[in-house]
Amino acid sequence: MWTGSTNLTENGIFGHSNLGHIVENEDVAKSFYAYWLRLFEDPKIDKSYRESNVNAVPIPDVLQVGTTAIFSPRKTDLDVLSWYKKLAGEAKGGLFMTFAFGMHQNFRDVFDAEDQILKMALMEKTFSSPKSKEKDEVAISKIRSRSNVVVAVGNRIKTNSFDRWLAEMDRIIPSLHVYWIHTKYMLIDPLGDQPIVVGGSANFSKASSCDNDENMLIIKGDKRIADIYFGEYMRLFNHYSFRESVKRHLEKEKIEGKKEEWKPQFLDDTDSWMKDYFNETNDKTARRLRRIYFSGN
Repeated sequence: MWTGSTNLTENGIFGHSNLGHIVENEDVAKSFYAYWLRLFEDPKIDKSYRESNVNAVPIPDVLQVGTTAIFSPRKTDLDVLSWYKKLAGEAKGGLFMTFAFGMHQNFRDVFDAEDQILKMALMEKTFSSPKSKEKDEVAISKIRSRSNVVVAVGNRIKTNSFDRWLAEMDRIIPSLHVYWIHTKYMLIDPLGDQPIVVGGSANFSKASSCDNDENMLIIKGDKRIADIYFGEYMRLFNHYSFRESVKRHLEKEKIEGKKEEWKPQFLDDTDSWMKDYFNETNDKTARRLRRIYFSGN
């Protein structure tokens, strides 16, 4: 059985970040086939159809080791989003999520909690719609100020002729809603003994939960799967975090009206660079928590 975030389109394959997930499990394949049969009837998005998906795979009281499939649309009380919020809030060391269309309030609540859990968010954009842009950006800015949170947002940078040429190539098709981040997955304690991977076609949103035909896999206890997802997550996060830093620098130069003179960087043979990684009172970039988590403590 094959699923994931990749639309079978030119842009889905060649445009933005996506993933495909192959599951070799008879029970999971059967549940997806039963879901396909429900879809084949082209049902209306009504109470009956929502209940058929809930009844086929109810949310478990206790998540067991293995793979669980969740199908949408579901009940309008956001049962599955509340469950994802609960799982995210139970992270013991690290929480890592991608957001293609803004961050739902459920996850803002989790990321806005000032605690000792490292939380990283990789976002296509900081708002869910143009109507809520100003409000959403204020909320994300507040979250980014937390000492245990690091956020990276997709950005285009233009530093030379090659970057300008790439800007002309950004659209494989005439129009699109996503440029960079289209994946939808959540990693809970990926370096722990019982990592949890939540991923599939569904955005972590009300529409994906209540209105759209979507699917998710919840995989507990598979360290191999968690390692693959986590490696890809950090690759993309570092890439877009760097691009966002360059963009901020270029915007600062534009506002100030002067280009900063480049100065060669020489090796600092002292240990002063380590201070931020042990700062318990003013850790603005979560370097201390990143050191602790990535070192396995």
